[in-house]
Amino acid sequence: MSRQSAGLGIVAVRTLAIAVRVPNDVGRPTKLDICNDMHQTITRLRLFALLLLVLTSVPACATAPSNRAVLPSAVSSGSSALTRLGMATRTLRIEGTVSMAGGDKGMALSGLPFTATVVSTDSFRIDISLPIGGMTAARMFATRDSFVFVNYFEQSAYLGNPNSPDLAAALPFPLTIAELSALMHGRVPGDVARFSDSTVRPDGSILYRRSSSSGVEFALIDTAAPILKQYQRKDANGSVLLNVTFTDVRVVSGIPIAFAVDVVVDARKQSAQFKLSNVAVNETVTERLSFDAPASFARTTYR
Repeated sequence: MSRQSAGLGIVAVRTLAIAVRVPNDVGRPTKLDICNDMHQTITRLRLFALLLLVLTSVPACATAPSNRAVLPSAVSSGSSALTRLGMATRTLRIEGTVSMAGGDKGMALSGLPFTATVVSTDSFRIDISLPIGGMTAARMFATRDSFVFVNYFEQSAYLGNPNSPDLAAALPFPLTIAELSALMHGRVPGDVARFSDSTVRPDGSILYRRSSSSGVEFALIDTAAPILKQYQRKDANGSVLLNVTFTDVRVVSGIPIAFAVDVVVDARKQSAQFKLSNVAVNETVTERLSFDAPASFARTTYR
């Protein structure tokens, strides 16, 4: 067993031992309560790491779109605002917490700490910690062509091709890793030329719209920055498949950064809220971001 997993095991044993000694009084945690909390954490680590890919789209974020009426006149299909998104951000260092609610069992988890480092469009790394003790619970590294995700609780590793169809089918939202990577770098996923319709709002932002037989896709852009304010996908019946909004905007090194990101998945059945506490933009990254999955861990490979 690795030193990392052994440390996590010690923390878990000590936590459960304390729970056994605590009387089952009102307002005090029982052994079952703590076991349930740990189980929720374990089962959500993969989803947290994948949703963090959406979170790190913060360099292209601004305030969430308002409910003000859209001007009746549409503008041309020129996509210059879309193509300029995220161009000023080369590197990012992020610290914050993530909270989640929903899912099949309606579980909730609040304040899970994480750090993320993003280097251009080439690579990124995410480390997720335990709320208690600060031990690393999960870690992900990805490039355009490969990724590795390690869950230290389950002693399992997932790695391979981020564009694998099998991986896309396993994701909890209607985006591929490549599309998530685009959002991560502050850009609208895919070829922006597909957005044939656009409308100027009273505040000067532009709402881009793309329709197909499978549904509709929206991107709301603040053209003054330019920055991405909202990205949304709906199915053919109008149900929300994915909605990402960005608020609490602060300027860091001359670049607007959203310190709050809300993600809604699958017709609001699942939601996640990301709160950033510290962001550094365009600093030199010299440390190694990649890592090796422990050889003893169970592996799932996506090709």
